[in-house]
Amino acid sequence: MNTPPGWYPDPGYAGNGPAMERWWDGSAWTEYTRDASGAADLAFGPPP
Repeated sequence: MNTPPGWYPDPGYAGNGPAMERWWDGSAWTEYTRDASGAADLAFGPPP
């Protein structure tokens, strides 16, 4: 089973500053990140 594309907790987040999310394109992590606070309403939107 493959994980669908979407915003997920950033696996590289070091715990410094606000929590971040990273865009998963369905096969690999991309360079796109965003602040995780208040992002729930756009959880499945594409990266910028």
